[in-house]
Amino acid sequence: MRLQQYDPPKPVSYLNLIDIVLHEYDGLRRPEDILKTVGANRLTDVTHTPEIEGEATVRLYDGGDQRIYQFKESASRGGTIDVLFNHGRLENFRARLFFSGVWGKAGAVVYSSLRYSRLMTGVVGRGNIRFDAATRQFFCHYGNLVIAYTHELDMGLPSISTSILAREGCYQGILSTANDSMHLSPV
Repeated sequence: MRLQQYDPPKPVSYLNLIDIVLHEYDGLRRPEDILKTVGANRLTDVTHTPEIEGEATVRLYDGGDQRIYQFKESASRGGTIDVLFNHGRLENFRARLFFSGVWGKAGAVVYSSLRYSRLMTGVVGRGNIRFDAATRQFFCHYGNLVIAYTHELDMGLPSISTSILAREGCYQGILSTANDSMHLSPV
């Protein structure tokens, strides 16, 4: 959920965030690397804000560090990224872009269909993207990464959600679900 009072001073494109993480995943080793790579004035750490506090457990286990950052893309679009680091390695990345306003739902569909899909097709190739009708998610692989993305409706706000994690860090059930769905229906 995006709370505008925590918007950072400068905007950043959701597409740029995803592109940065896809290309810099192995180099992101701690929360400071995210801030340095994206720009400290483009992200606000909201991990310990009262509205978010229950969603993040910063010390999950020894060596684990989870953070939630908020970003804005424009006045009507912004969201959060949730990152989990373990012993100097990015283990999981999840980003959500929320659309508000009268044209929020239509904006999300157009953004996803035209802009976001163009990014994913350009990075991973159209033949690598599969849709799983059961979960209504798209799945693809990019090098050592597994990417899942979808449209969502959360608390009445349309959003685009992207999860990225390394294959060797995947729980086997996630990989088998992604691999099983990879043959279902090409986009």
